Amino acid sequence: MSHGKGYDLILQAFTGMVSIMGEPGSGPVRAPYSPVDQGTGMHALSAILAALLHKRNTGEGCRIGVSLFDTGIAFLGYMMQSYWEKGAEPKRFGCAHESLCPYQNFMAADKPILIGVASEPLWQRTRSQAGPYSTTKVRTTENCNPSTSP
Repeated sequence: MSHGKGYDLILQAFTGMVSIMGEPGSGPVRAPYSPVDQGTGMHALSAILAALLHKRNTGEGCRIGVSLFDTGIAFLGYMMQSYWEKGAEPKRFGCAHESLCPYQNFMAADKPILIGVASEPLWQRTRSQAGPYSTTKVRTTENCNPSTSP
């Protein structure tokens, strides 16, 4: 693979990124931008800066290398960790989060709204501001199950 062409879409597919994006029950979806290309560029920048710092401190140069594949795998983050730990393939959750709730889109009266609450104290603050709707619609069992989230 190291001698082939490295197109972002190909790396998204090869690393499994497209298999976890999209709505539950849908087919593979690519990211609407080029995360592998852009992320690898940032990794290259970090490596170059580290090499320059090393050169300044030691007078020695160093070899750097970046990999589109490594970037794609790194972007899988906790989903890859969960796969290695449990052996279960990651699922598609659409805009929802697999373990945080609320952390997804909800349909308001006129348009969708995204709510992301990552802790119980923040949920309590959010709830106090949102009023009764928050306790009846947002954090219900159905809404907190990513496989059934809107």
